[in-house]
Amino acid sequence: MNDGVVPLRQYPSRRITFACRTCTRSGRYDKATLMKRVGPDEGLVVLRLKIAMALGCKLARATLAGEHTPGAAQCGAYYPGLR
Repeated sequence: MNDGVVPLRQYPSRRITFACRTCTRSGRYDKATLMKRVGPDEGLVVLRLKIAMALGCKLARATLAGEHTPGAAQCGAYYPGLR
């Protein structure tokens, strides 16, 4: 059954580019290293929040902890390489 989650293993390139629309956080990560760290089935939506949180984003941390208030500012993390 497909639950709509796109797993890390389906990211189309070997390097994963990460950026944020609302702050200066950005980076490039090796897909194989990330798969070893979080598993190949980690969803890309959750992974972007985990990366942002590791880089110090309080909004991503709140979202992952279930503390995000609807209508409040959201983490702007995204994958520029995906369209």
